[in-house]
Amino acid sequence: MKEHIAKEIYDSTYSENSYIWVNEVLNYEGGDDYAIRRIHPNLRDTVGTKLSTNMTDVKGTTPYKTELEGVKQHGELFFTYYFKKMGSETISEKLTYAKLYKDFDWIVAMGIHLDDMNGYIDT
Repeated sequence: MKEHIAKEIYDSTYSENSYIWVNEVLNYEGGDDYAIRRIHPNLRDTVGTKLSTNMTDVKGTTPYKTELEGVKQHGELFFTYYFKKMGSETISEKLTYAKLYKDFDWIVAMGIHLDDMNGYIDT
């Protein structure tokens, strides 16, 4: 089932360079190696990497900690952090929605860079 879902995610395309990614929680208390990157279309070469709630983005925020605390408390959340755009080295602020699927210990997320929304905002 997990392999089927991964294939579906990798084969899917969305507007404005959005994509779905999945982190699998190993330790709901957080810290080093709290999760593993399972599916990530923008960082395919890092799939299998262990994640830490201590990791920071370029602005010094801790997006993995924010994500984990949010899904533990509410099951889902919206939050922002800075991340590399798909197919680019450009880093910009990204709005993300994440939801915990407890049966798999998966946090499934999707986001869009805020500057990619400017055309819609201007309209």
